Amino acid sequence: MGYLSSVVIGIFYIFYFFFILFYLLLSIRLYQGSFLSKHPYGKHVSITGRSAKNWILFLLVINTMLCVRVFVIICMDLYHGTLSGFENGIWLWATIITAIFVKLLISPEILFGSKALQKRLKMNLEKTNKIIVLDVWRLEKPTEFNNKQDELLSVKVHKSLIDKIQAIEGVVLNKKLFRNSNFDIHMLAMEVKLPKSHLTFIFKYHCELFFPEFKKMLQIRDAESLIDQGFLKENTIDSLSVTVGFSSYNPFYTAFKKHTGFSPQNYVKQ
Repeated sequence: MGYLSSVVIGIFYIFYFFFILFYLLLSIRLYQGSFLSKHPYGKHVSITGRSAKNWILFLLVINTMLCVRVFVIICMDLYHGTLSGFENGIWLWATIITAIFVKLLISPEILFGSKALQKRLKMNLEKTNKIIVLDVWRLEKPTEFNNKQDELLSVKVHKSLIDKIQAIEGVVLNKKLFRNSNFDIHMLAMEVKLPKSHLTFIFKYHCELFFPEFKKMLQIRDAESLIDQGFLKENTIDSLSVTVGFSSYNPFYTAFKKHTGFSPQNYVKQ
C-alpha cells in the first residue's frame, strides 16, 4: 500500500510538473512573439509594444519560479514518498500569489489588456494636454538607428513627436482619407504639412506598423465600426470593402482576418 501511495504521488506530481512546464513554454513563445503572430487575438498584446511585453515578461518570471518550485517539491516527495514537500512549500506559494495579486492591483492592464494600458497612457498624456487616440505608437526615443541620416533626423522629429502624431491622427481619423484606395504617405505628408522623411521616420521608429499596414489597420477598424452601425443590413460585404478603401474583396478579406482573427462573415456572426 505504501508503494502504491508513492507511485500515485509520483504520477500526480510528474503530470503536474509537465503541465506547468508546457504552460511555461507557451509563455516563452508568447514573450518571443512567435505564438502571438499566429493567434487570432495576438494583436491585442502586440499593439501595446514594449509596455505589454514587460507585463508578459513579469508573468513569465512568475511561471518560471512556480515551475522550479514544483520541480523541487516533486524531487522531495519522490524521495520521501510523502506530501511533506508540498506542505513545506506553502509559504512560498502564498508569497508568490500575494505578489501577483498586488501587481494586478497596481497594473490592471495585465488583466484588462491594451485598453487599460492605453487608458493609463492617455491619463499621462492628459497631464500635458497631449492626447493620442490610436494604440500603435511608441513614444520612447529610439536608441538604435539603421543609418546616420535617421540618427540626425531623430533630433528634429522627437522634439515635437506628440504634435506630429496628433496631426496624423487628426487627418486619418477625421477626414478618413484612408477610404481612398490610392491614399499613400505622400498624400499624408501634404495633408499634415510635414516632410515625407519625417513621416517615414515616425512609421519606422515610433509606430508598431509601417504605413501600408497602418492604413489597412485603419480601414479594418473603419469596417468594424460600420458593421457595428448596421452597414451590412442594407449593403454587401463587397460594398463594405470598397467603402473603406480596398480596391477589391480579396485584399480586404486577408487584411480583415489578419487584424481581427475572423473572416468578415464570421465576424458578423460573432
